[in-house]
Amino acid sequence: MPDTSNLSTSVTQVADEVNRLALEVDDIKKELTLEQLTSLMDWCDALKKVVSVIQRTALLEAADKFPRDGKQITWYNSSNEKFVTELKWSSVRTSVQRDDLYKAVKATARVIDTETGEVTENLQGLIDTIERTFRLEPRWTEIKELGINPDEFCSTKLEPKVITTKLNETETGEAF
Repeated sequence: MPDTSNLSTSVTQVADEVNRLALEVDDIKKELTLEQLTSLMDWCDALKKVVSVIQRTALLEAADKFPRDGKQITWYNSSNEKFVTELKWSSVRTSVQRDDLYKAVKATARVIDTETGEVTENLQGLIDTIERTFRLEPRWTEIKELGINPDEFCSTKLEPKVITTKLNETETGEAF
């Protein structure tokens, strides 16, 4: 069985080093070159991926080892701080058959005339049901194509996004 006794110390050391690095970057950020900043961002992205894998692994193992009676567990960290942990489950739905689901929801807005047996759609009921059951997020490009300026209906804040692409050994990164 692997030795797990040093895990807490290792986690604390990594956290301390990341905090130290954050303070150091904050102190020298104005002096860093664009290349140094993009390299730092690339390193942070890689670190986030690794930490995400570690977190996911720990989550799945914890869920597997959690008491099946559903009770909370109480524990203390290395600083003797008390924690209470409980296991909760949430649903993640993928491969949604949106069109079929829409048709099923739409069918609930039909009205049957009790005298004639005629099936009709209650248009306002349909609109209310769709708005209640589906997220209708604005599609900004399509709104612009209608000749509507989306900025008149929202606050817009520009966020920088720096994209770094790793080049193959044969590429130079220069425009041809």
